[in-house]
Amino acid sequence: MSSKLKTVRAAHRRAVIKLLKKADPTEEPQQDVINLRSMMELLQTKQNTLSDLNEKILESIEEEEDLDEEIEEIEEVDRYELEIQIGITKIEKLIKENKYVAKLPWKPDHPELPTNEYIARRRTQNVIDRLAKDPDMLNLYDKIIKEQEMKDFIEKVPITEIDREHGRIHYIPHHPVKKDSNTTPIRIVYDCSCHGNPDLPSLNDCLSSAPPILNKLTSILTRFRLGKYGITTDIEKAFLQVRLDNDDRDATRFFWLSDSTDPTSELIMYRFKVVLFGATCSPFILNATLLKHLSMNPSKVASILQEDLYVDNVLSSMNSEEATIKYFNESRELLKQGGFNLRSWMSNSDKLRDLALSEKVLDSDKETKILECAGMQNQIHSALPKQNN
Repeated sequence: MSSKLKTVRAAHRRAVIKLLKKADPTEEPQQDVINLRSMMELLQTKQNTLSDLNEKILESIEEEEDLDEEIEEIEEVDRYELEIQIGITKIEKLIKENKYVAKLPWKPDHPELPTNEYIARRRTQNVIDRLAKDPDMLNLYDKIIKEQEMKDFIEKVPITEIDREHGRIHYIPHHPVKKDSNTTPIRIVYDCSCHGNPDLPSLNDCLSSAPPILNKLTSILTRFRLGKYGITTDIEKAFLQVRLDNDDRDATRFFWLSDSTDPTSELIMYRFKVVLFGATCSPFILNATLLKHLSMNPSKVASILQEDLYVDNVLSSMNSEEATIKYFNESRELLKQGGFNLRSWMSNSDKLRDLALSEKVLDSDKETKILECAGMQNQIHSALPKQNN
């Protein structure tokens, strides 16, 4: 019980005792002046006092209920802030790899996580059968998985660990989704909300899903319009840059072909070594990791990034081309120290575009979309600040 609530209740008790004393007729009239009228008046006084007492008690109960609701709201905020703090403290930096590693935020009382091996194997085979009708698409799907393995995002489950009995083991189905891109027409979606049956939990059911702390879009866009030179960039494959703790990796297993040229070949087991996008906690983990990295490296550019960041997109503006170049160099170096790469740079600054081109991080799209992740698709010529002639 909070000290504030104890104080209120103590005050209530004192008020009740005081009112009861007033209701107690200690100064009764002398026997010789007592008559029927005075007794009726005395009874009426006591009745009125008790009625007042009842009203005050009811009021105090209502006030206490309101206070309880207020305390519950405060405690809910405290729990959320605590969840954020716990999430951030579970994120550590691997100095050797220059990467951050995070644990999955398991609910303390979550039900037992099923393996989902049967349904994951069956759904993967269904995906293979569909893709086999278009060999080019099957080859592209396999290429994406091989690329993820090459970049150390995933790994084959070692033979010695396939049948291990300790720890959480869970298999995730996956499927292709068409993507509006010339270079990558599909992307792979991992279904972390898959239920083996209605009575069993999914992976996401067992994970906490605290929302990330995001900057207000209106504030970002307002600041973006203030400077003479607008700048847009984003973090390359941001979610995949945060390593997953070893103890949680077997909860992210999935199946794929041992030989993509043969759709009937044996399925082998993979697992994630990084935070996968399909998990409900991934946005929170990415956000907490970025905030932790920026807070651990305080500087002017870190403050700008902290204000202008939205998920994995950055919108900033500067008043001189010299400032844009400095921002480009310092922000890239700062995030590189945490294992992140700022790419797809675009600006109405010629110098910044030339520099980004020489560094091979210039946005290659003819139309730059502002905060595409938020569904805002303003083109570069209308969204970027205009230069004064």
